[in-house]
Amino acid sequence: MVHAVPASLALFLGLGLVLRMSYPWLSFDDIYPASVWASVLICAVVPEYFIMQRMLVPLARRRQRREATPSIRPTVAGSA
Repeated sequence: MVHAVPASLALFLGLGLVLRMSYPWLSFDDIYPASVWASVLICAVVPEYFIMQRMLVPLARRRQRREATPSIRPTVAGSA
């Protein structure tokens, strides 16, 4: 995770500088904070997605199995 922030920051900063060619009114002072926020958001959202998938998918599978198996009620001998 430590190396992901500089890599994503460089990616978004480069993207911002490319956009600056099409939109000359964008300054570096506008691009840099937006790149930092985009980098931080991506570095927080992507791991969160995988953490949630790792936790929620097994819970959903367990619930499916529970609902799929018929509930068997124990009966006492002689009563039915």
